[in-house]
Formats: sequence, structure tokens, C-alpha cells
Amino acid sequence: EITNLLDRSTTAQSSMHTIDFQDSLGNLQYNISWVAPVSPETGSIFLSPLQSVCTTVNETNDNTYFQDSYTYGSSDGSPGNGYWESGYIKSGTAPSGSYGASDNGYTSGGYRNGVSGTKFTVDRRLSLYPAKTTTPDQEYVFSFDVVNPVVGQTSPTVSIELLGIPISKVAMNKDDGMPCCTTCTTQGSAFAGDAAPLEVHDPFFCTKTIAQSTPNPCELNELTVTITANVPLLADKSVVKISKLYGAHFESGEIDILDASGGANHNMHFGSNFTSQAGTGSWNNNTKELTLYLVADTDCASDYVFSFKLYNNPEPQKYQPVEIEAMYVGNSRYLYQSGVSIDAMPMDYAISNDVAVYPLYVIQAEFNYVSATQSSSIPCDTNTITLSFSTTVPIWPRCSPILSFGTFSEAWSEVGADSYVPLYGPDAFYFTAVNHTDQRIGGSVPQGASWDNSLKMLHLYVNQTLMDYTDYTVSFNVTNPAASQQAVSLSVTGTGINITEAVVDSSALYIRDATFDTKLMSQSSPFPCDDNTITVTLISAMPLLRSCAPMIELSNIVTTATVDDNNMSVAFFASRMANVNHYGVWTQETGSLVINISAAMEQAGWDRVHDISFTFNVTNPQYAQGSPSIEVTADIENHNNFQWSQPMEADGSTGAIHFGNKADNINVVPQNGDAEPLNIRTPYFTVRDIVQETPFPCAMNRITVALASSVPLFTNWCEPKVMIKGLVASSTYETNMTLFGAVNVFGGWGQWDQAEGSLTMNITSTMIAGQDYVLEFSYYNQNHQSSSSNVTVRASPSMMVADAQTMWPTWAATGALGYTVVGGGLPNYVMALNFFEQNINQTSPFPCDDNNVITIAMRSTVPLLTTCYDPMTGAHNVTPSLEITGLLNSVTNTSFVDVRSSDPAVWPATAAWDREQGTFGITPMIEALEDVLYVLRFTLINPSSDFTGTAISISVDTITHTTEEMNDWGWGDQFINVAGGGFQEYHP
Repeated sequence: EITNLLDRSTTAQSSMHTIDFQDSLGNLQYNISWVAPVSPETGSIFLSPLQSVCTTVNETNDNTYFQDSYTYGSSDGSPGNGYWESGYIKSGTAPSGSYGASDNGYTSGGYRNGVSGTKFTVDRRLSLYPAKTTTPDQEYVFSFDVVNPVVGQTSPTVSIELLGIPISKVAMNKDDGMPCCTTCTTQGSAFAGDAAPLEVHDPFFCTKTIAQSTPNPCELNELTVTITANVPLLADKSVVKISKLYGAHFESGEIDILDASGGANHNMHFGSNFTSQAGTGSWNNNTKELTLYLVADTDCASDYVFSFKLYNNPEPQKYQPVEIEAMYVGNSRYLYQSGVSIDAMPMDYAISNDVAVYPLYVIQAEFNYVSATQSSSIPCDTNTITLSFSTTVPIWPRCSPILSFGTFSEAWSEVGADSYVPLYGPDAFYFTAVNHTDQRIGGSVPQGASWDNSLKMLHLYVNQTLMDYTDYTVSFNVTNPAASQQAVSLSVTGTGINITEAVVDSSALYIRDATFDTKLMSQSSPFPCDDNTITVTLISAMPLLRSCAPMIELSNIVTTATVDDNNMSVAFFASRMANVNHYGVWTQETGSLVINISAAMEQAGWDRVHDISFTFNVTNPQYAQGSPSIEVTADIENHNNFQWSQPMEADGSTGAIHFGNKADNINVVPQNGDAEPLNIRTPYFTVRDIVQETPFPCAMNRITVALASSVPLFTNWCEPKVMIKGLVASSTYETNMTLFGAVNVFGGWGQWDQAEGSLTMNITSTMIAGQDYVLEFSYYNQNHQSSSSNVTVRASPSMMVADAQTMWPTWAATGALGYTVVGGGLPNYVMALNFFEQNINQTSPFPCDDNNVITIAMRSTVPLLTTCYDPMTGAHNVTPSLEITGLLNSVTNTSFVDVRSSDPAVWPATAAWDREQGTFGITPMIEALEDVLYVLRFTLINPSSDFTGTAISISVDTITHTTEEMNDWGWGDQFINVAGGGFQEYHP
């Protein structure tokens, strides 16, 4: 029930009826009952002397001439008072709405029936009753106070009349000047005519300034307001609203209004509603409005200074067009259903060149300083990244600010739940790994950050306020990438509080090349088919980490005889890896060896090494070659794979070669290049002598060979053989040939191939390089002449020695042959059968002489051996026969003739005779020696008629030669001695 509205009611007197009523915010309506007063309020009003401080006349006491009532003959009035009549209703037509309108001198009005019906106006007047008798033509000056209308109006026509002694109503003369000391106007001073009575301005704020304490985003901002209204704001009636506080944040509801008047407690005029505690206001965070309910009256044209606090927008923004308005100013709440308002108008900003004090201006947050350093540039290493930074504004936790640093290219971090990584350093406690309201892991995690392995970003959730222009330093650990890279350009941003992205160069994530500074490779043996220890020295100035899962591959170690092996033994000898026996995967075709260095490091118990030198064994190829271009390829991996290849450097010195340690190499002098991996020396025979014992046809010929190799010939998988080829003057057809001499190396036999004249010998034990080996074998010479020809020697298979070498008939081997060489020892040399002497003669030229003794004297160049080859049987058991042809016309008619010879041990006592052919044939019983004069004598019967002697020839069968004509001179006494003396020399 709302009562005591008598003095302010403008509603016509009537019975109870329903009217509309709005709440203080103007957004709710109710139907309530209104009871009009029975009669208008009347009463005394105090009259006072002229009280204005602006008066230019003397102060009088003329007010005492008047009183508020008079009954003749009594003194019931009060001098110095007048009788004020308020609310007299006069019928008439008021302007539509009757808000602030005047008609016929009346200042206010309304509808007779509430909200409709006949309009009315109200005439307020002052009645004065004389308390003293006034003097004619005397000016009486006094003043009285009234409350101006709550709405603006022009000065009404104020009339004066005298009753009792009637003086007709007449309009009073108004002061058209300006009242002094008036500043709360639209122009800051009084207007001409403002001194006219009841000239009333529209309600407005003549002062309405607002300023802020900070432009920093998200910070609690104290907004100071100074207002001065030209209308009083009444407790329990008036409402002030400050709106368009865009970007401000505070929880909706009651907030504190603070005194900013220097102790005058101006804030205590306001409440969050009419009944709330003074010094509060009502904040609506949705509409961004502050509503102040008057809980104490304000004076007209007085300054009121107060402040309130809101949080600034986390985003930068321009200053805001804040507006202020007032509702139900003065007593309008009781005069008008909707009251009278000061319409919303923009507030004024503090007079300042600093836009930072303008309301809700929020500056752009920036990074003042950012740096990033690291602890390690080693691939795959744990790298402590240290971040230092400062901002141009404080960073407040309430906005859940997130500082994001990236991109830490290719880095990796083992994160925990919700991508948590720990933070270190003096300021780590300012940050958490998850948002402040995130409860997934029991609330915020102190001293942590959130790491994004996909985007390579670090997110810091600010847990405590970071002050502006203050350096903060934190560190966190990542695992470096495997691949080398330049330091990252770091992008730093802020969300929650908008911070301008900063891109700065840093030294973080600079990763050095994981290459080997020393990459030397050597071997223990340059010899074909030898077991070869390959030594690999790989040293890096930068450590190689086990966390990189390093693998290395040596490739192009081609042509070795080592077959595929998934467990090839690898022996490390570097200091940290010493005595670690590991294994690798060997592929023969590509000549590659892959070694899991990480596993070897684990075996050695080391997490990082600089030197991964090691050895492994291969078997050299059969043939000579230069050192191949070998590459080392290293593969390291840390969630990203990096592979690099480098050519190995061959050891071109002799430092890695110690032939003296091997008995089979004792005669070899190391030379430059021997240590180069898979550089295989060319095998050749440094000694390759061959000598034959005899050049005679059909002779069993002993061949002596002396060999010395430039490299050892090993009895391993190569199965080396020595082939001597070109012995084409032999008639030996057997496939196996017995060997003598160095049988410990070559065994007791060799394989003979008559067609190509080759002897192939297996090497049954290592043929030591540089050592002479002498061996002998024998075969039958062929039965015809042969010139000496080249004989070659090579080691087989052919891969070992590319070209056969010519053997020499000189004897360079140590020691004597043990036999006399006939014919110079030239291999394949078979002498021709010729006769130094081939003489024939007879003893009788007489017809019918039956005792004609034919004497033959002969001396041959080669012996007639009993070992000529029999192609029919394949045996070497044929003895050549001597045949004399051209002995025609003899009448000896037997098949045989008796023979006497100079050497009966050689020549048989009979010979074959063919009268028709005139041939004499004889076969020695044993070897007929070369260069020995043999004389044969046999008897023939001469024919009966004369006959001239014909050409007589001598030949030998089996041995291919040219038949020679015999001579009939050159006898000598030796034949006489043989014949028994005294014969004449005649042509037979």
C-alpha cells in the first residue's frame, strides 16, 4: 500500500479505479488501485525577506506585512507566512499528454479519469493576508520558495489580484533577465529570461563525465563518474542508468559503488535497489548496464562523484560510447505514470590527451621481449628450451590467458595426461598445464605446460598474475629431431587475453649435422681370396645418441666372397664400445653391412658415443680390383627419420698392413694402397721359369718349372690351380701326370691335356708369396721336329689372374737342376732327325760277284729311341727303323741279309732285304745314340750285266723327317778296319 501521495497527486478526485504502473526499469506493468485525495492540499508557506545572494537592493523585512490567514478581530494568522493552495482543479483543456505542458497559467495536469477522459490542469497559488497595514505607493519585497515543476516549461503568466479591497487580476511583471550563480544549464550559465518566474529548463545532466583507471585488458578497471543534474534525484523515486559499457565484464548482480568525492561519501546516495544497502549498484552483464537507485536525495546542480569497478575486455577495443540517463527525476514518479526522465545521452570523457583514461578503452597487449635458447644442438638429445618473455600489460589469470610458443619444428616431447609437460625455472609456478577450470586431472597442474606434438606448440596457462614489463623465465624439455636444421623463428601469441603475435629469431632447435668427421676404412689384406679384416673408424665431433636408434650401413663393399649373413660378427674397439661383440646383417650382392648401433650401445651400457669404430671380416674376391667407392649411410630416428650418406675415406697408407704377422705373407713388402678396403693386388708370377731336359723326338722329357707368386695363393674357397699351357710338343696322352718336387703345395699329380698341352695343378696348401717353388713332371716328346714356342702359366680359375704369363727357359730358381739340359732347355723344342754323315760304298763292281759288301756309315742328329708313340696301341714302345733304298739290280733273293755293325749291342745281326724294292731295313735293338757314327755292313750278289749305280737314300720311319740321299765318299780307315782290310772304294 502506497500512501501519503496527497500533496503530489494530479489524478482527479474519483472513486477507486485501476491504472497502469511501471516498475523502476520500465519493463514490468501491474494493475493497482488508486484512491484520489478528497481535497487538494492547502497550507501555510513561509515568506522571507529577499534572500538571494545576488540581490542589488537592501534586504527588507517586508515579509512580516503578510500572514497566512486572517479573521477580522482576531490574530489567528502567522505573520511572515502566506497561504499556499496546491491542487485546485480547474476545468479546461490541457495539451495532449499534459507532460510538462501549461495552459492558462497552470503548471501541470492530467486526465480526470486516470488515463482517459476529460483533461484537467492544476492552478497553484499563494494567498497573502495582511498582518500589517501597508502604505500606498510603498514597494514591498519578499520571497518564498516553491519547488519547480519537474518538467521544462516557459514562464507562465503569473497574475496578482486583491480581494476584499478589490483590485482586479493583473499579470505580474516578470524579470526577463538572468538569475546569477546559475551554471547547470546547457550553455553553462543562465539564459536571458531565466529569471522569469517558473521558467523551467528540461531536466538534464550538466555534468556527466566518466574516466577509467587502466586500459589493460582483463584488468579490474575503476570507472570514475561525475554527474551534476539540474533536477534533484530523490530517494526511493529516481533511478540513474549508465549504459553501453561494452566490453566490460562482471558477474550480474550487486556491485560496490565507491566514493570518489574525497570523503563526501557521494556513493552512499545509491543502492542496487531502493531498499538495498547504500553504496551499491545493480550490474547487468548481459546488457552491460549499471543501474543506480537513489537511496538518498541529491541536490539540484550539485556534483556527485563516485566510482565502480568492472573487468576490462580481454580483447583490445576503442573507448566506448557510454551513455547516462535518469528516470523518475524529482517527484515525477508521483506526478506521471511513466515519470519524467533525462533521456540517455553520451557521457563526456575526461579532458585528457591520454586516450588510456577514456572509458573501457583497452590497449592491444604485446610482447615486450621474447627469447628462446636451448641446451643442446645434438640430434635426438634431450634439449632444455628456456623461454624468457615480458608483456606490455599485466596478464590476469581470470581471463584464462594462454601463452602459445611455436613452432618448435620437429621437436618431440613425451607428454603425460592432457599433454602435460613439466616446467622448470624460477617462474614455472606462474603456469599450469591445463585451464584453470579444467578438472580432468584434479584441477590445474602447477608448474606445467601443455605440449602439442602435432603442431609443435607449447601452451602456458597463466595461473598467477604476470606483471607488465617484467621478465619471466621458464624451461621445458623436448627431444631434438634427428635431422639437422636451422634455429626456428618463434611465433608467440596470447589467447584469453589477446596478445599481438610476435615473431622472433631464436637459437632454439638449431640442430647440427649428424655427420662423421672421421670416416676411415682400411683392410688387413690386399690378397685375392684372403680372409680380410675390415677396420672402420667412424668418429663424430658430436655424440651419437642411443635414443636416436642409430643404424649404419656400409655399402658397395662388392665382389667379396662372403655370402649373406644375418649375424655377421662385428667387433667394436672404440674406448666406450671396447670389447663389444655385436653382429650386423651382411648382403653379398650389394656389399652392404647394416649394424644396429643402438643395440650395440645398449650392450656397452652407453647412451652416447663419439667413436663407433669396429672391425668385421670378409673373404676377398678372386681377382684384382681397385678399392670400390664405399659409402656409409647412417639412419637416426626420433619420431622423424633422418638419413645421410658419406663416402668412406680409404686408408691409402700402409699403416694398417702388417704382413710380417702372417707366415704366408712374409716375403711381401707392403705398399701404398694395400690398406684401402677391397683393393686387391694383381696376382702374377714373379718367377716363372721352365726348362726341358731333352729335345729329342720320342724322348721322355723331364720338364722343370720354378714358380713364385706375387701374392699368396690360398687353399680356401677359391680352390686355386696353376695351369701351364703351351706344351704342344708332347705325345703323352695320359690325363694324370705325376709331379715331383713341391708336392706339399701342388700335390703329387696334375691334370694333363695333350690337345692344348696344358698341365693343371691343384694348390693343396698355401703358396707363400715370393717363395720359389720347383716342381718336375715328364712327358714324351713328339716324333717330329718342333720349334720352341711360348709356354704360359696362370693361376686359375681365370678370375685370379687376368692374363697368362709367358714362361722363360732361363733358370732363376735357387739351386741346380740336377741334370744336364740338352738343346738349351727350350720348351717345345724337338730336334729334327738329320744325318751328319750318311755314306755308303761297295766292295765289288763286278757282274755276278756274290760277295759285294755294302758298307753304310751314318751319324744322326738325334737318337733313335725305343719310346716312340704307337698310335695304334697308344703306347710309347715303338723303335724307329732305318731304311736304305735304291739298292736295285741285286740278285740276292733272300728276305734277310746278315749284318755286321760297329756296335752289335745296338744293331741286330740280320736286316730285312727286299730285292724288288732294293731296300735294306734294320731296327736297332736299343737306343741308337745321336751323334755316334754307326757302321753297318752286309753282302749282296751283283747282277750279271752292267748297271750304272743309282741314287741311294737313307730314311727312318716313325720319326718324321726328310729322306736324305746317301754319299759315296768320305770313308776312311775305320771302314777298312771293320771290313777286314784292303777293299777299293766304289759307288754301290
